[in-house]
Amino acid sequence: MALEAASSKPPSLLEKVASTLQSAISPSQPKDHEKSLTKDIVVKQIFIHPIKSCKGSSVEKADYDQAGLKFDRTWLIIDAETRKFYTARDLPKMVLIHPKMDLENNKLIIDVPLNHNGKGTVSVHTPLEPSQKEIEQFELIDDITIWIHKVNGYAVSPQADQVLSEFFGKPVRLVRKGPSRRPSGPLDPEGPKEWTENSVRYQDFYPCLVATTASIKHVQDTLKASLYPSPDDKSKLIERPEEEVKSYKVPKSVDREYWTLEELENLSITRFRPNIVVTSTGKGDPLVPWEEDGWEAVECFPSTQVDAPYGKEAEGKGKGVYLIARCARCMVPNIDPETGKRDNFLPYRVLQEFRQVDEGVKGSGKPCFGMLSVPREISGTIRVGDIVRVTRTTDPSKRSMKLPSK
Repeated sequence: MALEAASSKPPSLLEKVASTLQSAISPSQPKDHEKSLTKDIVVKQIFIHPIKSCKGSSVEKADYDQAGLKFDRTWLIIDAETRKFYTARDLPKMVLIHPKMDLENNKLIIDVPLNHNGKGTVSVHTPLEPSQKEIEQFELIDDITIWIHKVNGYAVSPQADQVLSEFFGKPVRLVRKGPSRRPSGPLDPEGPKEWTENSVRYQDFYPCLVATTASIKHVQDTLKASLYPSPDDKSKLIERPEEEVKSYKVPKSVDREYWTLEELENLSITRFRPNIVVTSTGKGDPLVPWEEDGWEAVECFPSTQVDAPYGKEAEGKGKGVYLIARCARCMVPNIDPETGKRDNFLPYRVLQEFRQVDEGVKGSGKPCFGMLSVPREISGTIRVGDIVRVTRTTDPSKRSMKLPSK
């Protein structure tokens, strides 16, 4: 009783002053999203997808401008009559078409599998960077609608049109981005002119998609826990028990002969079609899943610059990337990039259970993966191994974007 009475005694004036001084000199605890400002991160992979929705290529380095990585989504397949643009949302087997960049010979070589016609893979090509004379000879096609904007494009290869039409079983054309400007983003966002004034080629909205290995690992772990929820299986699945991995109901109809543990463990990040994939270096605190939700800006430095500063001290000292909004996903990640077959449930339906995190798109039912981003510089080069410093963060719960009207 005496102890209770003593503890309830109000603090003296001296104690109040001491407490105030201690609060003034003690640094405040960083918010969770601010922890990113001190982490060691590097670029692990870079992907370029020359033809929208077709197979991408992993590269060691990529030049870029404010419209994204060079050659990324520079070409588009459209309906020959209606000029409707096609993506793997409409035609899943588009992911089997493999455009390859031959920089030495200035060619985009397009491998088209015509196995159903008994012809095997047929290759056609078009210039990566056509000369002015070649451009003048191309037909310029107007009134190609990409979401809410009208754009134009150069019809670059009758041979490609023929082979692609045979592949799809209907008349299509291959076009290269024309001179018309297409504003970046679904709407004109508020923010620095660096991202409100730039344009894009045939990307959906913003020029680049940034993703982390921690988040794809969390997707893999969640899928494994959901499909194989027995205690024996879980003990093998969750490699980092300090991270929360929940399981969600999966129907019996899901093809478990296809979705084996090995398949889930190796679920490729290429299903989500990122441009830049970053990871922890192994030094200091690792990245945690979905940490990128709170990133507003990062700075990239050459791998040789091991003394690159952290946080706000790094801003403006490297090559900048603004991370504008979380990417609301469609069903394209359900398409097997090797077979072109789309699963009706995985991974999309499970992602819907725990990644409908953006208030602006929750009504659409779309889960989020990756960050829609814009390069700051007019031009630059990014390389695998580049050092990445997060320079600005925000509370992810307060981020919100709006989808455009079709």
